[in-house]
Amino acid sequence: MKKSLVALAALAATTAFAQSSVTISGNVDVSMGTKEVINGAGKTYAKTNGVQDGLHAPNRIFINVTEDLGGGMKFKFQNEHGISPTNTTDWSTRQSNAAPTSVGIDKSAASTDTEIPMNGFLTNGTNRGTFVALEGGFGEVRAGYLVSQFYNLSAQSGYFMGSENYGGLLQVHGMAAQGTTRGNGIDYKTPKVGDFTFSVQKRYGNERTVTADSAAAPYTSLKAETMSYRADYAKGPFAAGYVYATLKGDTQAQGTTNVPSSSVWGVAGSAVNSANNNTADNKVSLLAGSYTTGPFKATVHINSATVNNSVDANDRKFKSTQYGLQYTMGAASIFGITGSGDVKKSDGTKVNDVKNTQYGIRYAMSKRTTAYLMTGKSEDKAIAASDTTRAKEAKMTGFGLAHAF
Repeated sequence: MKKSLVALAALAATTAFAQSSVTISGNVDVSMGTKEVINGAGKTYAKTNGVQDGLHAPNRIFINVTEDLGGGMKFKFQNEHGISPTNTTDWSTRQSNAAPTSVGIDKSAASTDTEIPMNGFLTNGTNRGTFVALEGGFGEVRAGYLVSQFYNLSAQSGYFMGSENYGGLLQVHGMAAQGTTRGNGIDYKTPKVGDFTFSVQKRYGNERTVTADSAAAPYTSLKAETMSYRADYAKGPFAAGYVYATLKGDTQAQGTTNVPSSSVWGVAGSAVNSANNNTADNKVSLLAGSYTTGPFKATVHINSATVNNSVDANDRKFKSTQYGLQYTMGAASIFGITGSGDVKKSDGTKVNDVKNTQYGIRYAMSKRTTAYLMTGKSEDKAIAASDTTRAKEAKMTGFGLAHAF
């Protein structure tokens, strides 16, 4: 009887295991290249060359868990972890794209009107997206640290054929107005309705919305909540996606007071740091599309954003358009992207006037291994010749080898 029970338990465990799966996948990309940033005064702010994290695709590791719950329902878990194979810290850092990467060069303290990154750095924000999900006839619900709908559409949905480096920056133009690329939240995606799918996402920033009554607390209010709505269409050679997002931000930081027991006159000290109270009410939209005919694929990104915050009396309006074209000949694909965009204050002052160009060739050595060569340039014509704190021009060239596993 005991042996029968053990055998039955083993069979049950085997059956349960058979209904679940755990997979590990990812991408590794290393290149040899040069990146350079030139400030408004025409001086090289930063230049790096040598072996670096690749230009073709970000380095990352995926862990995916799927369990069949029966009745057409599935449980899912995903963790996407960024890595840096060309850095000593490896799994604890990842490259921030679109900038040089060099030991000893960190983020610059540039103004809020910087559109071209001044220099590169490694970030310890290696969580590129982690969530649990339920999928069924009702669609799919995800909750966790989610990629924003804006970033997913602009960079991960097949409408962007270049590299997230210099010459391709406009694909995320205005994205900061809807918060960061990722944040804690919940997402619902409908089943396919004809040729359409729809989704809605609520995000709460890198952490969560915070409120406190205590005057000693760091914040009485800390909110960066994004609501976004998305529609996708695909039929035959044509595909398109649209995202509209709003950001409601509120930061009410307590001031700090330095109160000595008494001064030489017996008078108590006064507050030395005032409260930091800011609000934001921003709106962002992105329309992306592609058309494929024979060996040709054409793409477009149309971005717009309005930034309305209490920090600056002049709000900001973003707009840009970026085009791409790719021609595939057997295992080789030649691509080119170009675009322009600007940022204006509400008083009409143009604070950024960016033009991007990037082109290159990719060669599929196998279904998973790609060799590539690419170059790109970004230029901001609105940067004054006397400005040494912002980038007027940035360029990159590199060749490398990427493998998806």
